[in-house]
Amino acid sequence: MDHPRQPAPDASHTVNWALDWHADRREDRRGLQVALGFAILIHAALLVVRMVEDPEVLAPVDAVLRFQVRNVALKDPKPKPPEAVAPEAPREVVRVPVPPELAPPEPLRIAEVPSVPIELTLPSAPITAIPGPPPAPVEMPVRFTGEMTRPIRLAGLDPAYTEPARKAREQGVVILDAVIDKNGIVTEIEVLKELGFGLTEAAVRAVETWRFEPARLGGRLIAVRYSLTVRFALR
Repeated sequence: MDHPRQPAPDASHTVNWALDWHADRREDRRGLQVALGFAILIHAALLVVRMVEDPEVLAPVDAVLRFQVRNVALKDPKPKPPEAVAPEAPREVVRVPVPPELAPPEPLRIAEVPSVPIELTLPSAPITAIPGPPPAPVEMPVRFTGEMTRPIRLAGLDPAYTEPARKAREQGVVILDAVIDKNGIVTEIEVLKELGFGLTEAAVRAVETWRFEPARLGGRLIAVRYSLTVRFALR
């Protein structure tokens, strides 16, 4: 029994099938890439949300990064071996002659002069000083005489009677010899006759305060030595 002969496959049909199969594979691969991209985006979004809600999520990552950076910073570069430096060749000194006009001048030399002692001879005659104006003559007080104008008492304290002399009823005079200068001031008091119970001292203290119109001789004021009598009497 003869079987019907199957028709031989057409070559064009085989080519079309292969093209369709490759097209389906390409579509499947594209779909897989799109799905994988969506999954990565979703995971990234979830990670960002987790980081915002809890900052400690990245703490391990940050510690790892810091450790790596620290390790990198602490790594010392390997020291390079010092390069061998060739010794410098000695330089050749070239001497250039200097013209005489440019040569530096020679230092001046001062001849040493022998020291000679110098003797100074001073004149034997003494040097006289330049005379100045003569000093004013000092007028000495003179004893009062009748040719002179008598000094007149102008002011001063009266002698005070001491209490012991008053109780003892001591009376009398104290005679003093004093100098009355040209200004009428009493100086150089000398006691000629004294009294007890402190009356002599009281008389001296009183006379020291007296002021006089100075004595005159020929209209000229003079200093005189004059006797003063101080009287003490009880009333």
